[in-house]
Amino acid sequence: MHPKTQLHVSGLNLLSRCGIAFEYRYMKGLKLPPDVGLTIGKAVDVAVNTNMQAKVDTGHLLETEAVEALARDAVVAGFDEVEIEESYRMLGKQGARDKAVDSSVILSRLHHRQAAPKISPTHVQRQWVVDIDGLDIQVAGTIDIQEGSRSIRDTKTSKKSPAADLADTSLQLTAYALAVNAHDGMIPDKVHLDYLVN
Repeated sequence: MHPKTQLHVSGLNLLSRCGIAFEYRYMKGLKLPPDVGLTIGKAVDVAVNTNMQAKVDTGHLLETEAVEALARDAVVAGFDEVEIEESYRMLGKQGARDKAVDSSVILSRLHHRQAAPKISPTHVQRQWVVDIDGLDIQVAGTIDIQEGSRSIRDTKTSKKSPAADLADTSLQLTAYALAVNAHDGMIPDKVHLDYLVN
């Protein structure tokens, strides 16, 4: 018996936007280096997830300074591999890094102060795999934050506010809700996109 093909939700999102990009990334294995925007997003993700896991483990959030340090250190640690996109190029490598640090710290602080106190996480970075009946395919993903049966949340960073109905039409959140149903036997009451806008 051969292993099942596993499709990650991020790949399905890419496929829905651009089949050629999906082919290059997932079929030909060609990865582009991260840009500044992606680096900021990943750094904020590290800070948010660590802060939320602390709340699961201890019932309390980290101190603000600790959250900011997590974001800053994540940018600095991975910045040598970053491809500087045009909007940051005039700043030079050091200036782009400093701007990325500032943005990641601001956005992590925003989540820590505005969103995190209202969230009651039961799972952070919950990985899941679901078999597709009748096919040799599995769909897989990682839910940023789950609040029991109440809700699932995905954190995003952006330069501008998203469309008001984005969560209603999100393939990613739909897949996450179905995964929770498959693993926990219930559909969450709500799904959230927590957009942090710089």
